[in-house]
Amino acid sequence: MALSPNLSYIIDRHRFRDARLRLGITQHQLAGLSGYSERVVRKAESGSRLLGSTNETLVETLAEQASSRSLAIDFTADELVFCQLQICREFMRLFEEYHQDVLRHCAEFFSEDFVFVCAGTQANPIAGTFQSLSGFQTWLDTFFGIFTRSTNHQLNPTLFTQGQSVVVSYQEVVVARGFTSPPIWVNLHFQFKEGRIERLRDEYDTQTGAEFLARVVSNSGPLMDLEPGKS
Repeated sequence: MALSPNLSYIIDRHRFRDARLRLGITQHQLAGLSGYSERVVRKAESGSRLLGSTNETLVETLAEQASSRSLAIDFTADELVFCQLQICREFMRLFEEYHQDVLRHCAEFFSEDFVFVCAGTQANPIAGTFQSLSGFQTWLDTFFGIFTRSTNHQLNPTLFTQGQSVVVSYQEVVVARGFTSPPIWVNLHFQFKEGRIERLRDEYDTQTGAEFLARVVSNSGPLMDLEPGKS
């Protein structure tokens, strides 16, 4: 993928920072070597969008410094950029690894007016519309306050494009109060605006999910209610 010099992109900030640290270069030094301000380097490492030309120059500088040390960096400027599919793939990797803490590792993927929508009836404590990342975090805290993921199950998501959206399909197996659910299919629909996730819609097998929740409740009492961030 050729980068347009005048378009801005989200880059893999962790990969970028790790390369700089491996070379023993400070942010201040990289700024001076590349001809940019230290603020630009901090932006790169905080997940802010960078112009294609800026990204090219920073990566070229890292490559030059690596070569002078008889080392190498393992990416080019275009490989450092997250496209929509890569953003969704990375989100799923982090979601499986960090569960309710996923947003600590990828908040830069989301737009300021982000909305999360989860299917289900009003009786379902995780169903509803959640505004902004704080609302999404409320949903994550509630979901993982009720459920844990089965340690014997991997998500193994499949990704494909659907119009202007990316759809991620997988099966979830969760545990609640000692009860293990059957596999529940999930489709996550990611919609983007200017390179960031603007809307995420969680569709899943609501019938199987409702039957599992009913079994848990009938054997152990009502589940917690969800209020903050829900609309």
